[in-house]
Amino acid sequence: MSFRRWGLSIVIAASLVLTSQLVASQAAAQQAATATDAAPAGAAVAAPPSDDARGLFLRGQTAYSQGDYEDAATLWERAYALEARVGLQYNLSQAYERLGRLSDAAAALDAYVDGTTPDDPRLADARARLSAIRERINRTAMILEGGPEGALLLVDGEDRGRLPRRDPLLVSPGNHEIRVRAPGFQDFAASVAVPAGQSVDVGIEMIPVQSGGVSLGPILLLAGGGAVLVAGLGVGGAALGQAGSAPSSTSAQANDARTLALVSDILWPTGAAILAGGLVWLIVDLTSTSDSGESASAALHVTPLLGPSLVGFSADGHF
Repeated sequence: MSFRRWGLSIVIAASLVLTSQLVASQAAAQQAATATDAAPAGAAVAAPPSDDARGLFLRGQTAYSQGDYEDAATLWERAYALEARVGLQYNLSQAYERLGRLSDAAAALDAYVDGTTPDDPRLADARARLSAIRERINRTAMILEGGPEGALLLVDGEDRGRLPRRDPLLVSPGNHEIRVRAPGFQDFAASVAVPAGQSVDVGIEMIPVQSGGVSLGPILLLAGGGAVLVAGLGVGGAALGQAGSAPSSTSAQANDARTLALVSDILWPTGAAILAGGLVWLIVDLTSTSDSGESASAALHVTPLLGPSLVGFSADGHF
């Protein structure tokens, strides 16, 4: 009987030990999870397998097989930055070529041909592709037709010489902004899309600038001066009417007449001065010419003059 009690005591003790170990293991797991969740944002964390060079390469292969060449190029660029294997340049050249980035494709193949071993089975193919891509680059061009002789040609803001251009203008594939400038003509501007390996004809037609025309300035000056002059004369007439109907020189009507007369004395000389300035400007615009066919520049500055005994405008300029 005592043996059975001792055996039962051993079993109970063993069960308690196992239970305590299980509880301790669960507590340690919870503490580890809590410590992981509370780790600072800047703490070093092991990168997932898909973010190492091989993982990026495989993801790039998947993207390429699905026709997503942009994503494939990005993934392979990241893989090459982590591990500069020359074979990645071969893959990159294929993605770049699919994207129409011929200059990048040629640079990648150059790096591959220079960095691989002489017994590389893909070396001959890489050289052949590099030659073909360079030939396509040399065929990517714009053929410019028309435009005045000596006109300045700008492509994407860069000076590319003068017209005429009888030879094809080599450019990289893609969109390009063209601007042509010449004296006596309005600027020519166009956006031209040039596919890889192709040439695009661009016709340049420039509109001559009309010379000897009348600018808007003198017209506005004449209209404004005429309006002020007419207003001054009208106020003067009203002053005469008020003065004629005034019963005496000290009456309210006489005071109103004197006020209107003062306003008239300010308005009509001012209007006359503005009108004269606009007339001079108009004559200069109609008669001035230049040897280049462009209208001569004229500048007229009108300054009002107001004082106790002087009302008018001062005009000065160069023509």
